Amino acid sequence: MLTVRNLSVRYGAIQAVRGIDLDIAEGEIVALIGANGAGKTTVARAIAGLLPYRGEIAFQNETLRPNNAERNLKRGIALVPEGRGILGSMSVEENLLMGLYTRSDKAQG
Repeated sequence: MLTVRNLSVRYGAIQAVRGIDLDIAEGEIVALIGANGAGKTTVARAIAGLLPYRGEIAFQNETLRPNNAERNLKRGIALVPEGRGILGSMSVEENLLMGLYTRSDKAQG
């Protein structure tokens, strides 16, 4: 369902993630575990399409592109950020349900 190959992400001169491979099958529950600063959030943000990256990410056998969060969301990939700053007055369920909504009009550039 989700395949990540040789994922690398940089923040300027800093290499935050180097050469990650990951396979997640349908129905599987996976946790990324590591110390603070190990790159867990960076991996999740890259998969969601929120960061530029090198390597390959495929969801349901379709290759995803970096910096394409809206397209990824329409395919069912969403990231719910940690902390209470985003939609803080909403319940966890309500925050998760927000991933169901996408724009259907043509975005104005």
